[in-house]
Amino acid sequence: MVQAISYLFFYENKRYAVVYKITNNLIGMVGMGLEDTLNEVEMAYFIDENCRENGYAVEALNALFDWCISVSDIKYMILTIDCANKASCRVAEKAGFELFENGV
Repeated sequence: MVQAISYLFFYENKRYAVVYKITNNLIGMVGMGLEDTLNEVEMAYFIDENCRENGYAVEALNALFDWCISVSDIKYMILTIDCANKASCRVAEKAGFELFENGV
């Protein structure tokens, strides 16, 4: 893993594959980038519908979050999710995110 990273390079939008270890099959993605309207670093994720409810999204979010915090001076990151998507809300909660604002 890279120990030093350029400040500007870090804030470019990045997407990483989420791969099932046993088969090496692609099962989703996790990423982060600068959210322009809030000027904050936002995380995103997607897990194939056949692989959901196994903790993969939480594991991927936690791994990316831990890495980003360790190689930068970022104190926090955000997720923007639809509160009607209960599964996504559970992923956010299990990954340690807290509800900051409810747009409803």
